[in-house]
Amino acid sequence: MNSDVKSSHAPEEPLMSKPGETLPEPSTMVKLNTAESVDEPKIVLNIGQPEKRIIGLTKEQLQIYADDPYWKKLRISLFVLFWIIWIALFAAAVVIVALTPKCPEKPVKSWWQKQLCYRVWTYGFKSKNSQAFGTFEGIEQRLPELSKLGVDTIWPTTALNVSSADNDVNSFLTVDARAGTMDDFKNLIKAVHQKGMHIVINYPLTTSDQHEWYQAYKANQQEYVDFYKRDQHGGNYYVQGYGSLLLLNFHNPAVRTKWLEGIEFWLTNGIDGFYIPDLVKIKEHFDVELLLDVLQDRVKETVKTKQLPNDDILIFADLNQPDIAVMSNEKLQLQLFPTFGNISSTCGAMCMANIIETEIARKSQVNSSNYVWQLGNFEDYSRLAVRMNDPRRAELVMFSVLTLPGSVVFLYGDEIGLGQPDVPLKQLMPNGEATENITVFPTPFQQDGNSLYMKHTKDKFSSLKTLRTVGKLRSQQEAFMFGNFTHTVIDDMLIIWRMDTTEATNFVAVFNFGSNSQDVHLQETLKLSNSNKITIAASTSNVQSLGKFLPREKVTVDDQSTITVDSLVGVLLKYK
Repeated sequence: MNSDVKSSHAPEEPLMSKPGETLPEPSTMVKLNTAESVDEPKIVLNIGQPEKRIIGLTKEQLQIYADDPYWKKLRISLFVLFWIIWIALFAAAVVIVALTPKCPEKPVKSWWQKQLCYRVWTYGFKSKNSQAFGTFEGIEQRLPELSKLGVDTIWPTTALNVSSADNDVNSFLTVDARAGTMDDFKNLIKAVHQKGMHIVINYPLTTSDQHEWYQAYKANQQEYVDFYKRDQHGGNYYVQGYGSLLLLNFHNPAVRTKWLEGIEFWLTNGIDGFYIPDLVKIKEHFDVELLLDVLQDRVKETVKTKQLPNDDILIFADLNQPDIAVMSNEKLQLQLFPTFGNISSTCGAMCMANIIETEIARKSQVNSSNYVWQLGNFEDYSRLAVRMNDPRRAELVMFSVLTLPGSVVFLYGDEIGLGQPDVPLKQLMPNGEATENITVFPTPFQQDGNSLYMKHTKDKFSSLKTLRTVGKLRSQQEAFMFGNFTHTVIDDMLIIWRMDTTEATNFVAVFNFGSNSQDVHLQETLKLSNSNKITIAASTSNVQSLGKFLPREKVTVDDQSTITVDSLVGVLLKYK
């Protein structure tokens, strides 16, 4: 191989410069050749500047078209056409929005119109550190469980400083020391509000003979001479049925002033509502309209002057018998009737429907839809589970009541089928002091001692978990909060529809109160169609344990579709 062969264009200068010398500028054309063979093709690299290529029209060429009359007219025409189309589309959108039927406005409802109210007997609910009697701190500890149940309102009985009964008040400005301190109660109020819940208390028109007002009255102090209602013989008037309850003379302006000071005090401390006990027994002795007028005036004044965060305060009372004058007074927002408080195990679907229709008819007399469904109360010493004599029936009743419109008031422990105490509540502390070896209500949330609550918590299927599901639906689904309500009875089955006119999600529930299984036709009976998307929303625990009607289970509909609902079983279907 010839090593002397050189490129014809290779530079003669050395590749490395000597000190003080500079390399010459490279040429724009370089030919490479290998020293191995002169016959190999030469590679030529052109490393000069690439030619510039003009893309599109030049400025001069564009100007020719820009000045052309034809293209000027075309551009202007297209520009005008664009804006005509844009304005037309905008106008069409405005017309469509204006002419499209608007969704019905959601009715504005107060919290107390759709509440799930949980009435707690303070002494028997939950104690602190496993004490003998329940406390305010015990209630506070169980607020998370109550929130999961869908509870909106806590109603502790008792809260005020009383002697032996709930309403024989020793002081309207202090709490019962047996349940805790004032700070404990304030902490409970704060915790309730932090959970987005409300708290109401009893605020009676009666006192005990230990109240300072009565002591001054008995001592004939001038200011208190006319503080209490007298009987026809000039003696003290005691509320019938409760011998220790002394009735205040509300016609006395001084009594009203003192009594209303307590209302302002508790409003300032965060109380959201007041229950006036025994109104049905004492209303003949004073002007109910006067009571409600001065009470609501003080509430509004206090809310305004103290700038309280809650300006929607509830005033409610019990009325065992309809009283049109009292019911039509809008200043008494809710009136409690026994409704389901007196039902027994013989109450079937027709019985349930009659109770529902009675309450609706009662409220329609005064053009009201503020329905209240009461499952029981402490005064009657009656629990739902005891009256039903069957935990399945008790769960079925409670399930069905939770699907009704309005407020529901139930006693603590009803959600787990808690039984009856061996002695009535009012006999537990006859002298205002705890006695030894006394039988009290089991405390459903006292986890260290209540096996029933623990069982409901641990079991995969239980009435507690079923009612939690329904409670959440009540507070989250607009069909329950604002929707229409209809019902019917077929073969001892109570069927309830909850339909929302503005939302696609609706519900229908079937409750079999009979002793036999029933086949329910989805199209003919429940008015469902094959276009509906249907799922199980909730069902009673006795059927879930058999693997049937499990939540979120899909249901298909055709001309022959039926579901079989066993005895004492409830099923809630959601459809779109």
